[in-house]
Amino acid sequence: MRSRRAFTLIELLVVIAIIAVLIALLLPAVQSAREAARRAQCVNNLKQIGLGLHNYESVNSSFPPSAVTSPNPSGTFIAWFPGPLLSISGQMEQAQLYNAFNYLVPYVTGGPANLIAMNTTVITSKVQAFICPSDPAASVWPAGTNYGGNIGAQFRWDSDANAVNVGVFKPDGVYSLRDIVDGTSNTMAFIEKLQASGSAVTLTGGEMYVALPWPSGTGSGYGLGADQVMTSGIAYLDQYIALCGPYMAKGANLISQQSYWTAGRCYHGTCVNVLMPPNWNKTDCGMYQAHGGMFSTRSRHPGGVNALFCDGSVKFMKNSINRTVWWALGSRALGEVISSDAY
Repeated sequence: MRSRRAFTLIELLVVIAIIAVLIALLLPAVQSAREAARRAQCVNNLKQIGLGLHNYESVNSSFPPSAVTSPNPSGTFIAWFPGPLLSISGQMEQAQLYNAFNYLVPYVTGGPANLIAMNTTVITSKVQAFICPSDPAASVWPAGTNYGGNIGAQFRWDSDANAVNVGVFKPDGVYSLRDIVDGTSNTMAFIEKLQASGSAVTLTGGEMYVALPWPSGTGSGYGLGADQVMTSGIAYLDQYIALCGPYMAKGANLISQQSYWTAGRCYHGTCVNVLMPPNWNKTDCGMYQAHGGMFSTRSRHPGGVNALFCDGSVKFMKNSINRTVWWALGSRALGEVISSDAY
């Protein structure tokens, strides 16, 4: 009777080692393929937003405001009404949410809790087109968004009369296609941003340190006038970057607030500025999270962020982009000349 020859221990270990090597070789390829699919979905989301934005412009002859401000019923502070994503939602197959929002009581943030509660259904709804699948924080807080309207390369941005408003969106006012003097193909409309976790214990890249004033020393610490705008304010920006590092090292005044796709305020919702290049490697600093600070563009895509331009195209903006070019792409009418191969 012939006996069967079994695997030796050495042969078994060799087979296991070969399988492990194959898995190690295949895993990055699988992860890369998955990220490519997520990035493609993110691009598609921005294209949908672009279609909604242009449909809105064709109906209203302007882009929507970033937000509308008004005194809250008691008159004690300013309440912020909805942002641009809610305004265009009715133009991009989200008419049920747009129609469900009570514009007679249009509070999202800054208003009394009982009035905000009247729009809870819309405020807490998830819209897949407003979420980048590469950002894991988005699954923790689905009512947020990963896309912010471009407010330009400036520190101070709000409804104050001294705000400069060099971007495509502003509060209490609107711009149309004819106001994009630098060209719709050279001006960004929406850019990616990361969501905060809502907890300062769990950091996701969407946090910021507050109570750090702009170094120009004007305007109660926020900084007012032309020195806020890049490139003329570059000296102040470099000072601010130098101040931000030590301030951040103290670990004080770190905030992590959930964002809402319905909101118009920068930190709470749907706007970004382009003071810093995409995915800059430090936490943002600001004076007050709603009005003054770094509201940086970030993503989980390796190497850069997706950006929707005013002509409806979507382009991938690399982390290594020259910051002067980056600032120029963030302004709508400063007259910068941008080479076609500059980004």
